[in-house]
Amino acid sequence: MKYSIHLLCLLFSFFAYSQATPNLDFETLENDQAAKWSSFGSDTYTIEVDTTIAYSGKNSGYIAYEGSTPDFKACSYSVPANYDGQKI
Repeated sequence: MKYSIHLLCLLFSFFAYSQATPNLDFETLENDQAAKWSSFGSDTYTIEVDTTIAYSGKNSGYIAYEGSTPDFKACSYSVPANYDGQKI
């Protein structure tokens, strides 16, 4: 009985302190764009969500070049800094 109570407390603490998983796989969309992702760089490139080719899940992202002078474009995701520990 004592071990059962300890196990229940351990499981409760695991689920109580678990954090939401970030949208790293382009599955959550807002206005046909990956939610909480941002882009920067040249306007001669576009960043789109691809629903036909995916590594995991149903979507993936790609950067397409549509200009005459090569430049750069990138996308980024900010990881929320709401962790309790000293290390990530």
